[in-house]
Amino acid sequence: MNAILCRNCGTLVADAYCPRCGQSARVGKLRLRELADQALDAVADWDGRLWKTLRGLITRPGQVCADYVDGRRQAYVPPLRFCLLALLANLLVGQLFVIEVDWSGSVSAERQEELQALFVEFRQLAADHSDWLALLGVPFLAWQYRLLMWGRQRNFAECGVFVLYITGQISVLAALLSPLKWLGAGPAGLVRFGFLLGLYYLGSRVFFDIGRPRAAMAAVLACLTTLLFSFFGLIALAAWQGKLQPFLEAFHS
Repeated sequence: MNAILCRNCGTLVADAYCPRCGQSARVGKLRLRELADQALDAVADWDGRLWKTLRGLITRPGQVCADYVDGRRQAYVPPLRFCLLALLANLLVGQLFVIEVDWSGSVSAERQEELQALFVEFRQLAADHSDWLALLGVPFLAWQYRLLMWGRQRNFAECGVFVLYITGQISVLAALLSPLKWLGAGPAGLVRFGFLLGLYYLGSRVFFDIGRPRAAMAAVLACLTTLLFSFFGLIALAAWQGKLQPFLEAFHS
């Protein structure tokens, strides 16, 4: 083909694509079909990257994180974007399932209705904010892993990538397992905790290239940090919104 000027950067182009910016040399007047083709290509590319990220974080979580920080990023959704999308999906799905607690036998009958209303309000607070509190806890977990894995050649930002991917994947699994909430808060929480422990354990073994005892210790500490951060964060939110004191007073009266 004859050499032409790239419309994007002005470089002389003799091939199908600009050697400087990569834009196609065949850029003409925009057509509706071209817009449709671009949209379909974007959806197909996004769907492929998302599916590969999800599948990889289930089958080999540590390898996905290692690939990303080592520069092999094209196949995966970026960690922060993935985590935010997963948190949003879990929040939306979580609104479909409501946990009810049977207070009979533990408090007087006249208090049951009041406690149930307060519990639903507190549960809604947890549903609305627990995942976002987990996101706020990412820097703390990243520093924790940075200290625990001192000497493993993973800096703070790379540890942050690891924690973001694990946090996002847990939110995806929590959304998929939301029907378990009908069995009660206990079973749903235990299943989520089990997945969290497993992903941190399997992921850290590969990502940090460590043995089983050290990976297990780091996974347990990460789970405990996540639970404590979420718990005290929810307590602080409830107290700030004036919802904690009525619940405590009704329960102890």
